[in-house]
Amino acid sequence: MQKNTSRRLALLSAGVGITALLTLPLPAFAAGTITIDQTSQIEEYGSWLLRTPTGVVESRKNEQSRSVDAQNGTYLLTVQPPDGASTTIRFYDGSTLLNTTEGTQVSFTYNGNGTLRAEISFRYEGIIVVESTPSGASFELRGPQGTRRTGVTPATFTRIPPFYFTVTFTAPLGCQQPKPQSRTLRPNAKLVFHTDFICLGDIKTVQNTPSQENGVPQRTVSTPSEIRIAEEQSRPNVQLSLLLNQEETVPGGTVYVTLGVRNVSKTTLHHVILSQQFDADDVILPDVLPEGGTYTDNTAVWQIPNILAGQSFTLHIPVHIQKTVPSGATVNLTARVSGENVHAPLGELLSKKAEIAVVALPTAGTGAGALFLLIGAMFASLSLHPTIRRKQYRVETAEKQ
Repeated sequence: MQKNTSRRLALLSAGVGITALLTLPLPAFAAGTITIDQTSQIEEYGSWLLRTPTGVVESRKNEQSRSVDAQNGTYLLTVQPPDGASTTIRFYDGSTLLNTTEGTQVSFTYNGNGTLRAEISFRYEGIIVVESTPSGASFELRGPQGTRRTGVTPATFTRIPPFYFTVTFTAPLGCQQPKPQSRTLRPNAKLVFHTDFICLGDIKTVQNTPSQENGVPQRTVSTPSEIRIAEEQSRPNVQLSLLLNQEETVPGGTVYVTLGVRNVSKTTLHHVILSQQFDADDVILPDVLPEGGTYTDNTAVWQIPNILAGQSFTLHIPVHIQKTVPSGATVNLTARVSGENVHAPLGELLSKKAEIAVVALPTAGTGAGALFLLIGAMFASLSLHPTIRRKQYRVETAEKQ
């Protein structure tokens, strides 16, 4: 009689000889049914194959749920998950969990009566890290299917599926707003989003002299900027250049600037930001900047997706001196480079300055001198034409990064 009121269900966990034996009392049914369901973080499903005592039942790929008429005997369930997905198989009697198996195969014995449900779940173990220099910046991380995360740098997110993500940073007060960054997270891989904010008053030079007391230099506690400079110098991979075709000109004259960044490492640099800061009261830059540059207040900015190992990104820009700049004045230009894991060689910084001396216009009788300046400017214009040495970097697709 006890055989009519209860049944025993044995589940044998797949893997390397690991067996789990479960006993399940079930109500009496005229016929047995095994239901197999699939769940996934990204609504992408696999396929499965069920070996029954009488044959084989095979599911269609991406079939979320299917019921199979069952009878007494031993069964073997084998799962083919989506690429990169980890698989967990759980067996239920109603809402009661009977057994959990981590893996893609499980065998069990079923007496052919009642309903048994197998739930196959797929998950991903991707990691996303969001960083900034300086840290403490707010950000928003977005992906498809309504995926959204917010936080403050640095932040780490785990168990992330392979989506195409976009991070939008909020710049701290006094810093430039960087462009959003977008890339694809590969299955179970790690993806790092990093931005280096360009902020006012953030320039430090190695020529700074420590304060003195009684004629003896005193070493103060290192500031965060000094610590950051020391770290940057210990991992060199970029070299910033800021060159002028002439260091003197007259009010209303033009100086040609060569601005560039070279990848001196053995790996590709990603998401590099090159900028040149200037005083709009002193100089005028072209309305349309070469190579897709944009203006942010008094700074010209270039977003460089990739610079291959050993390659350079170089620009030639005419800088026109305002006629209102008085003779004897000095015009300053500041170049900066930043980006993901960008570090300057020892003895150099991620910013450089250049000075242009404004001299008096030549007086009457010095036509030869004026002609010399004119010929020099024309020669510089020809030798530093903006089309020379363009396209020295290759833009890779997000899927290849």
